Amino acid sequence: MFTAIILLIVGIFMLIVLAEPLVESVRRFSESVNIEPFYVSFILVPLATNARTAIAAIRAANQKRHKTTSLTFSEIYHKVFLNNILGFCVLVSVIYFRGFTCHFSAEIVVVVFVCIIMGLLASLKSKFPDWTLLIAFPLYPLSMVVVYFVNDAFQFS
Repeated sequence: MFTAIILLIVGIFMLIVLAEPLVESVRRFSESVNIEPFYVSFILVPLATNARTAIAAIRAANQKRHKTTSLTFSEIYHKVFLNNILGFCVLVSVIYFRGFTCHFSAEIVVVVFVCIIMGLLASLKSKFPDWTLLIAFPLYPLSMVVVYFVNDAFQFS
């Protein structure tokens, strides 16, 4: 238990130290390629941070063992759900404790939508049939399309 607490403290410290440079890098990169920071952080940063899970998923699928593939899908589903819930809770906490007003934007609507779907998928089963991939996989591109149309096409903010 002591080791777990120490590792948690070290992880939080690393996050505090490295978060600002990551945000600044995303902002500078998005300015240099004339793309909104949301799109860069929604595509490139998750690819970089979840590369290990993606490689493990590909290796598990190559083994063609149902239990291994199911456990890998379970890890991915839980990771997506928890990442979105954590981000959403941090955003809502900042808005609440700082007294800001929030107009629900397309990004928040998409995060809530993905959290509900992934939460239901990840919570209801411990083994995932292959058809669940048909629900989970399109959520990422679908969420990008929703954000684009709601923000850019309808000028919703």
